[in-house]
Amino acid sequence: MAMDTLLGNVSLGANFSLAEYLLIVAEHEHRLYWFEPRLEIPLVFVYVVVIFIGLASNAVVAWLVARRRALRTATNLYIVNLAVSDMMLCLFCLPFTLVRLLVRNWTLGEGMCRCLPWLQAANVFASTTTVTAIALHRYGVVVASDSVDGGGGRGTDDAAERRTAGRLIAVTWVVSALFGLPLFVYSHVERAEYLHRITYTMCLETWPSSRARVVYAVGVLVLQFAAPVLVLVGIHVRICCFLTRHVSGSALLARDARRAAKIARRYRKNIALLLTISVMFAICWLPLVLLNLLADVASGIFADTDFTLAFAVAHVIAMTSACLNPVLYGWFNSSFKRELKGLLLYCIRDTSQMSDVQTKAPPSQTPLQPVEQSMQKESSTPLNTKRTCYSTFNIRNDVVTPGVSTWAKSDSMGPT
Repeated sequence: MAMDTLLGNVSLGANFSLAEYLLIVAEHEHRLYWFEPRLEIPLVFVYVVVIFIGLASNAVVAWLVARRRALRTATNLYIVNLAVSDMMLCLFCLPFTLVRLLVRNWTLGEGMCRCLPWLQAANVFASTTTVTAIALHRYGVVVASDSVDGGGGRGTDDAAERRTAGRLIAVTWVVSALFGLPLFVYSHVERAEYLHRITYTMCLETWPSSRARVVYAVGVLVLQFAAPVLVLVGIHVRICCFLTRHVSGSALLARDARRAAKIARRYRKNIALLLTISVMFAICWLPLVLLNLLADVASGIFADTDFTLAFAVAHVIAMTSACLNPVLYGWFNSSFKRELKGLLLYCIRDTSQMSDVQTKAPPSQTPLQPVEQSMQKESSTPLNTKRTCYSTFNIRNDVVTPGVSTWAKSDSMGPT
């Protein structure tokens, strides 16, 4: 009788004894974790590295634009929106997905089960949509306005362009939130009981039908991956063809062979960068999109440990786009690069001068002067009191990221 109570509805007449039952219980309790420690440790390490690099690099991009008013162009507003979206990916997608990959049980409750998939889907969609918007904006500035030839190109981004960019960014987030809403509606916490003793708590998508699940999965594939890839490839190919046609004329306008070679080299560098953006986007997101589609079509496969490991690898690859975007859209932008280099040099010089004054000069004989005044004495060019010493960027160059607008007009423009 005691055994019957212990075993619940499973009696000793079953196919296993009490010892076998306890062995099964111990085995399943051990299966609360998906992976062995030898796999967990490197997986956690990779996720932590991606989170740290993604947060730091995107924060630098957003901070530079927020700090410098002249950097707040329409193009850079899209880049800041991409940086914010990528930081949210690092905060909401990476840590919580890592927890779900490590632990079988869901312990965060019903509310988080609904909100997290919704936020993750919205952030991913906002990120990919912003990448597409940047490509379209670049096309409008370079090709549609024919700004490379210098005759009739648009001027610097004005307030109207910034307002338009702000409205489009707001629409992007609203559409992204609506896009992820089905996951908020159909995500629930469910409990699975095994042998009346072992209970798994899982956060699952409970769709009204398998057809609805597949339709949504195909919609994600099209809107989140296929359409952005087609737009990126098409737009960047058009821009590359446009630049190739103009490189010969720009070289002929140059006064000497050295300048012509420099113009051609700048064109080739930017064409390679445009192609790299398209290729890296496809490489980063394709494995995860395909695995998500496979999981929606054959949902039972997700219980397999090998598939979970494959999903973890694909997810890390996709999330590395949060680390690559600041490099492709920020560091390769000459304005961002000059601003960041100037800021680093300013900080180094500031620290060095403060250290020299404190260690070498007696306070009573050499009063501490502001860094701007000391730098002004060293330079023959007076400092502008309204700009810091590291503001050396060209505003016009920032119209098209990364410096795709007016390479033929001045050697100082375009990536360096």
